[in-house]
Amino acid sequence: MIKPSFTVLRCTAAVPVLYSGLRLGLICALLGVVGGEIIASEKGLGQPLACLGSTFNLNGVMALLLVLALLGFSMVRNTTWIEKRLLHWP
Repeated sequence: MIKPSFTVLRCTAAVPVLYSGLRLGLICALLGVVGGEIIASEKGLGQPLACLGSTFNLNGVMALLLVLALLGFSMVRNTTWIEKRLLHWP
């Protein structure tokens, strides 16, 4: 008779929590990267966002915020898709 390994069961039960943490970590990482680009970068989406905001170009700011929102949405959507694909049990 083969005894089940409780370590495998614990790791399997922890996978949904790990993916939730990964999803939240991706959101925080995106916010941190954009914030760092606003403060100290010469390239990326943060610097044009700061320049457009300082010149009160509202259309440009809204366009970049829409791009960042779509980027964040796609990252979370892809992470959720991978989670559902790997965790097929309810």
